[in-house]
Amino acid sequence: MCGIIVANSTIPEKTKKMAMNRGPDAITETKVSNFTFISTTLSIRDCPTRKNGESILLYNGEIYNGAPSDTDSVQECLETICECAECFCVVKKVYEMVNAYENEVAICFYFKNCIYFFKDDVGRKSFGFTITDVFYAGSVGFEIEANPNLLYQYRLRDHKLLCVPKDENTTCHKGQVCQQNEILHGPFLLKQGVVRINWCEPKDLESQARILENLLIQSCRRRVHRFDSVILFGGGIDSLIVAMVLNKVLEKEKAIYLVNTSFDEKKSWDRSYGLANYQALCDVYKEREFVFVENDVSLEEVSCVLPMIEALVYPKTSVMDVNIGLCHYFSAKRAKNYTKVVYTGMGADELFGGYAKYLKGVNNARLAIDRDVKTLFRDNIGRDDRIIADNAVEMRAPFLDKDVVKFALGLDLPYLVNAGEHRNEQCGKVILRKILSLSGFENESEISKKAVQFGSGLKKQEKKFR
Repeated sequence: MCGIIVANSTIPEKTKKMAMNRGPDAITETKVSNFTFISTTLSIRDCPTRKNGESILLYNGEIYNGAPSDTDSVQECLETICECAECFCVVKKVYEMVNAYENEVAICFYFKNCIYFFKDDVGRKSFGFTITDVFYAGSVGFEIEANPNLLYQYRLRDHKLLCVPKDENTTCHKGQVCQQNEILHGPFLLKQGVVRINWCEPKDLESQARILENLLIQSCRRRVHRFDSVILFGGGIDSLIVAMVLNKVLEKEKAIYLVNTSFDEKKSWDRSYGLANYQALCDVYKEREFVFVENDVSLEEVSCVLPMIEALVYPKTSVMDVNIGLCHYFSAKRAKNYTKVVYTGMGADELFGGYAKYLKGVNNARLAIDRDVKTLFRDNIGRDDRIIADNAVEMRAPFLDKDVVKFALGLDLPYLVNAGEHRNEQCGKVILRKILSLSGFENESEISKKAVQFGSGLKKQEKKFR
């Protein structure tokens, strides 16, 4: 994991510090003309700035291709691309090479007087840009989150930022000037090629749940690492499923650490249900050691970091975003004692109908779910990546594996939302609950959703630290 920045103006020390927090193991700074390229490294594998001939590479993320250095893989691609000036075939070739494998990346490179950048198709790494009278792009400190459906080109000669859809057939397309409304009205790459899975009958739910469980197992296998395995573990079903799947992937002698954060000591919903879920894991998987880590945070600690959290969640600015940021920040801070990589349940609510609003507007729920998945990179992922990475910890989200996302987008609504006549029959994430009940977690499959700022007890304490 890295913090990466490119700018043709003075980079504020606060912004540079946030980039260094993401990668405290090394920092590389390169200058070309009046542009500065910065890369900071968290040594999970490697991630320095790479300069070779006419190109400079800034790379953040993981390509699950089995290579010792995925950074070298990208650099080798850069060295062999065709000499095509001022067009998108350069970045298109790099994107196609990366996208041949499951990946979660933000890539930026300088080539022939242009700066190109893009994210993976889900948008799992924070990266954005600011254009005023100067140009800035990076992991932190930007105004606009880069859209994962687009490839970007910034031309130094006329200071224009252009973009083109990743699925554009003409690779030498000249691009169009970026528009602010590109997120909602632009392409939705992940929806293309999705196979619709129509609801047949209740017994079919079991077969689809088995398929999804196998996809999650594949996702976790791709994301295993050499450090201790740590999950940001609330009281809900998403992190419980991540723990359940990791148990099936990891060697039996490895412990799984469950970091449970509370701002209300023993009284919070997350602590109560987290402990119950931990006990259920121990009961079902007796051969595995699960370690429940009680992470109690004081209001004094919250007050001390509040300005920093507000800077990290930016360009998000709402009280809700800051509160969620606080919860993830202190969880990642505790997780850092054990690992450089944490697993989260991010994406499960959006993909599988976990929010109450889907139950209230069930006639339009499928459209609402698609919209929330399309904007997930802007609304949630970037924020959480910046917050968690500030503790020099990389976030990995098994639910956001591209194969899992495409499967979820193809599911008919009854696999996601049960809009029963009676309130106690209504629930979201139907297929996830089925996975739990099939795996021996019948009681836990009925746990209702509680947002992290409420479940952790932070919302109740809000007036005391603001």
